[in-house]
Amino acid sequence: MPTIHFYDTVTAGRSPTEGQVIRFDSAVYPARGSVDLSTTNIKLRDDVYLDPDVVMNSDLALLAFDQGCSEVEWARRVFADFTRPNTLHIAFGSTTRHDPFIRASFYRNLLPYPCLGVPDTAHFLDLDVLLRAILLIRPGECPWDVETLTGGAAGLYQFLMWDAGLGTENRALRVKEVLSKISEASPKLLHHAVTVSSPSQIKALLGLDGGEVWDLRSVKPVVMVHPSLPDNRGAILAMPVAADVSYPDLICMVDLEADLSSLCSDSTESLQHLSRANKGDRSAPLFHISMSRIPFVAPLSAIRPDDAKRLGINVSAVKANIQRLTSAKHLVGRLRDEPVLQLNAQPADVDHRMWAGDFPSTDLDLMRQLHSSGFNSWHDLLLTGTDRRLRDLGNRMLGRYQPDALSPSDRGVWLRHVDQRVRGDFSGSFRLEQLMERAEDMCQQYPTAAGVQGFRERLHRLKGMVNDGF
Repeated sequence: MPTIHFYDTVTAGRSPTEGQVIRFDSAVYPARGSVDLSTTNIKLRDDVYLDPDVVMNSDLALLAFDQGCSEVEWARRVFADFTRPNTLHIAFGSTTRHDPFIRASFYRNLLPYPCLGVPDTAHFLDLDVLLRAILLIRPGECPWDVETLTGGAAGLYQFLMWDAGLGTENRALRVKEVLSKISEASPKLLHHAVTVSSPSQIKALLGLDGGEVWDLRSVKPVVMVHPSLPDNRGAILAMPVAADVSYPDLICMVDLEADLSSLCSDSTESLQHLSRANKGDRSAPLFHISMSRIPFVAPLSAIRPDDAKRLGINVSAVKANIQRLTSAKHLVGRLRDEPVLQLNAQPADVDHRMWAGDFPSTDLDLMRQLHSSGFNSWHDLLLTGTDRRLRDLGNRMLGRYQPDALSPSDRGVWLRHVDQRVRGDFSGSFRLEQLMERAEDMCQQYPTAAGVQGFRERLHRLKGMVNDGF
């Protein structure tokens, strides 16, 4: 039996890239030995923008986010958990709610975690994705009446986790309770999800050969479920047709319910317009999904005749499309020569550059050396890095944790970065004054809320720090 790691987060900030985890609840059940339970509060970084309305209307209002360990201290500890071999990581909404923030913290704090994938030995089970799969193909096995919830399946997290609160209770234990309920109600689908809980296992189920698509006669049609899929029901009957050269976990899939006549025709001049851009665009048959997001994937046989009828699936049309694809001898070659994936331009800011690619092995070794050294020695070590991102991220870490190790010019760069982030998308000191006025009003309304009081104190402190620095 593998080690099982349950976890949950509370996050702050407007995105994983610019925000952070501020509370992390964990329950580790090793194959042997005692259970390790922990709840960690993480102090909010200076360069995180907080929206006043979000502070007022979320868990942040109750959290003293100026207290706790530093982000780098927490990231170092959980990095060991998420890189432990033979471990199954379980959370509710992990691939959409928690993991993006956790992975961004590893990148931002220069921990040697893959930028483009997950460790080969890691396994993940997202209970949100699993419940969506149960609702799709075995709705009678769902332990809860989703139709009565505000927001349907999207409201399950709030419904299942709200009563855990933000007290001393470890919220990861609530995740364990949810898993127990699912295990009782739908043991077969849970077992299947666990056996296909890593990118390599999913690729094997898809029939990929060495992670590649060489022949459409050897790949497997599947039912795929994930809330990020470009389909309104969050599920697509699909078949893999190509793997991305630059991003190995990114697989190009084809919607088997779509019109494939243009895709499979040799006379179609360009395939670019056949890539789906949004959830409502059923006319474009191609879409991409990263296997590191661990979608629920099962053979088409999981859709029984009654399920197909309930979901409005034309089984005959799906079978015809499978036959059409396997007969399209030149499609695999065309997709290799004419990639259809159009990635959005990335901001130049280094915090947004995680997806630019994995760091070279020499820089990964340097990261390990950095974390075994004191911050005072970082300045010279950072100059030996190959990837420019390493130096830029390292300088920001020094700004957070050892500002006197920065040169005067680098410190000025750091303070300008903090000033810009704290103000959000707005420019000029007038916006900061507006935020401070709003914070005063919030404190008058909620004088005992730790997060509201902390929001005001934080703005005053950061304003003084930036003004003194300049």
